[in-house]
Amino acid sequence: MEASSTSPKDTIIELNPESQVTFVKKDIASLPETTLEVKNNSDKTVLFKIKTTDPAKYLVKPNHGVLSSAKGTKILITTQKPTMQKIKNDRFLVVAIEFEGDKSEIPSTPNQVERFMKTYFDNAPKEKLFMKKLKIVNDETLGLTYASFKGNRTSIIKPGEDPSDLRSSGVVLNKEKSSHVELEEKYNDIVSKVNQLTTKKVELANIIKTKTKNLQLIEKARYAQTGRDSSMAKPADSEGNFSLIHIAGVFILFFVIGIYYSSG
Repeated sequence: MEASSTSPKDTIIELNPESQVTFVKKDIASLPETTLEVKNNSDKTVLFKIKTTDPAKYLVKPNHGVLSSAKGTKILITTQKPTMQKIKNDRFLVVAIEFEGDKSEIPSTPNQVERFMKTYFDNAPKEKLFMKKLKIVNDETLGLTYASFKGNRTSIIKPGEDPSDLRSSGVVLNKEKSSHVELEEKYNDIVSKVNQLTTKKVELANIIKTKTKNLQLIEKARYAQTGRDSSMAKPADSEGNFSLIHIAGVFILFFVIGIYYSSG
């Protein structure tokens, strides 16, 4: 009875790692990634595919393939998002089956192979399928991960590196993080000042418009009271408006300049 506990279908392929994959980041700019090796231990051609519980989060290349006897391939798995948080329930599922026909029957183009494999797996008896679930681990001791970078840890730990050597190696991110925060604060301050000046500009434009109208009304009323005819009033009106408007404009210009330098 014990000899039947391991079915031949459970040994047709070999996985490395066997039960879980570990995601790490090569550097700060890269996304967390891992590799999975798949080897055909059967004397027949094997079809395999890799599925995940969250396809939107993980990119698997290739996610399916055809392996000749004793041949293997390496799968690269990359996260599509920089975060490796909330991975507790994520899993990968490796499914494989021996191909009963001749390898020449398998199409050669990628799209045709994908359709061929889908049909073959859909019609295959479940008792002949190799199925293995792989857990997902985010191991911060093997490299700088997004989770550690987002937290309080600011040191890069490389594979095989002793954390006690970090201080002497000088590989720290404190200065970079401080510089980034400082630049962000300066940027926000500049944006705030620009917004304030824009608001002042609109307010001053409205004031100029109102003052101009009032000056025009005052000039017209003054010339009407003196009894001048309309032909004399128009040139005087234009001349008076020109001088008063420019005086007001110069005053407002100096006022804006004063606000700008006082805010800086």
